[in-house]
Amino acid sequence: MKRITHHGRLAAAVSLAMVSQAAMAQPVDDKVDESERYPQVNVGGAVEVEAYQASPFTGSDESDIVLATGALGLEAAINEWITAEVSTLYEENDTPLEIDTASVMLGSEEGVWSARAGQFYVPFGVYETAMVSDPLTLELGETRETAIAAGVGQGGFNAQVYAFNGDLDDQNQVDNVGATAGWAGNVGEAELALSAGYMNSLGESDAIEGTIEESTDEVGAWTASATLGLGEAMLVGEYLTASDSFDAAELAFDGDGARPAAWNVEASYGFDLIGRPARAGIGYQGTDEALALELPESRVIAALSVEIFPRTALSFEYAADEDYAVADGGTGESAGTFTTQLAVTF
Repeated sequence: MKRITHHGRLAAAVSLAMVSQAAMAQPVDDKVDESERYPQVNVGGAVEVEAYQASPFTGSDESDIVLATGALGLEAAINEWITAEVSTLYEENDTPLEIDTASVMLGSEEGVWSARAGQFYVPFGVYETAMVSDPLTLELGETRETAIAAGVGQGGFNAQVYAFNGDLDDQNQVDNVGATAGWAGNVGEAELALSAGYMNSLGESDAIEGTIEESTDEVGAWTASATLGLGEAMLVGEYLTASDSFDAAELAFDGDGARPAAWNVEASYGFDLIGRPARAGIGYQGTDEALALELPESRVIAALSVEIFPRTALSFEYAADEDYAVADGGTGESAGTFTTQLAVTF
């Protein structure tokens, strides 16, 4: 049982809930007029409540109970070619209630091509995880934009290209682009998924865009990931890095321009715990030259998640962080956070 925790994967959780609802509907009669079959509207959502105890790099210990996620999504199939979706998101102390995504998708379910237009998370990075917390790769690279994307897929292969008008420069031009390609299939008894992507401006990511007020120099980035599943075991590896350094006046590290990078390696295993589906995982994450983004230099993390009721999971996680050295501008200290999460998807 996989936990879905970050925005892009949260949208996937909402979509999965809506698909499950649709699957319970009566079979469609092909002889029924299309005007009577459409629109087909499904609703899904997620609620995640977290209690945590933290020992930060500096200052006294902290604890709180927060509504980590409140999300609601609506998907409407207008006809067999057109689907529209809208999702809202609220994260206490982090994200006010807002329209998280809203887009129109063109393409049939069994077709080899598709297109999407609207506000959504562009396909840069995969961010697969069995943990409660978002991986550091997502913290660095996740990018929500109003964009246009087009994709093709067949025989396990898939590829997408996308374009959007960034916010870092004062030019009203669609000059930010990206592409991703991947393959997923079986290798013997194992399930393997590979992905690689490029975006021409990492400064447009949600993390860096909130740090840099304006930039005239685009710094590209690339990412690569691999997921291997064998029975109930799963291995995940992902790496994301800027292709060049930022200007020191925009994003600095140790007196020079920063070239931020992040990675995530984790292993997890699914099993039954007192008759309930469960998954335990352990991982190692890290960053390079990401001090200005307030990310730790390294993180060792472990989590256990149990499906206590259908669509209801109780999870426990401990993350041990190490800050950058004092010579690099950090504190050189350690930090730890224990989190308990109750999550429901519908």
